[in-house]
Amino acid sequence: MSNESNRFMEDEIERIFNGQTAITKEKMKQALEEFRMGRGSGNRGRGGMNRPGPIRDEMKQKLTQLLESELDKISSDTITKEQAKSTLLSFGSQAKEQWHTQIDNYIQTSIKDELTKLNVQELNANQARDLLRNISNKMRPSHGGGPSLIDDNIKHEFMNEFKTKYGTNKINADEAWEMIKIFDKKQHDKLGCCEKKSDGKEEKDKKWEELFDEQFKELYGDLNKTKINQQQLEDLAKKIKEKLRQECPQHPGKRFCQH
Repeated sequence: MSNESNRFMEDEIERIFNGQTAITKEKMKQALEEFRMGRGSGNRGRGGMNRPGPIRDEMKQKLTQLLESELDKISSDTITKEQAKSTLLSFGSQAKEQWHTQIDNYIQTSIKDELTKLNVQELNANQARDLLRNISNKMRPSHGGGPSLIDDNIKHEFMNEFKTKYGTNKINADEAWEMIKIFDKKQHDKLGCCEKKSDGKEEKDKKWEELFDEQFKELYGDLNKTKINQQQLEDLAKKIKEKLRQECPQHPGKRFCQH
């Protein structure tokens, strides 16, 4: 498990315990449920786990249930911060493995379904590129957030800035709006604004196209002459996914607008 993932888990634990050394297991489970529903500080999750997608909600449900079962193994009604850290951090590697397996299964099933729709046994390179690109686009999280665009973690950060600048003083609407705009820009700058994200999408699409051509040639030869079957298509998708994971690591930073 990466250091970035560990830091994310530790930050999440600090948010849940909020200065306490121990909380009830029920409160811990409630916090996990809020995280699953997209109301926790999971804006920083790797790969957009809190944004809607075809496999994300199902996977978060499975992982939350599995984690709750681990918490049930603790005999007392309360859980200390150290117990929570130990449980969550050791659980992380298992969760990551299950997540990758879930993605692999989704890709495999999607390839089979698409070939059934096309009623073909083999595809040329252009057909394979279109099919895999279509599956890749479907897997991307949709624009926008979950039930709440601004979670409690962001609220806490905003309130601290407000207290630093204004203390207990009252401010008017214009002053409040100026502060919100400054805070919003600050949050966007942590990962880049929406316009930069749009440019990033074009770069990712270009990178995907390059990897497709590279891996197709490496595995099967001439792009213009070779046709591949379902198993070969699955192997190609797996190679592209592995290359993307190696060359395009996800940034763990949080985003205010969840774009």
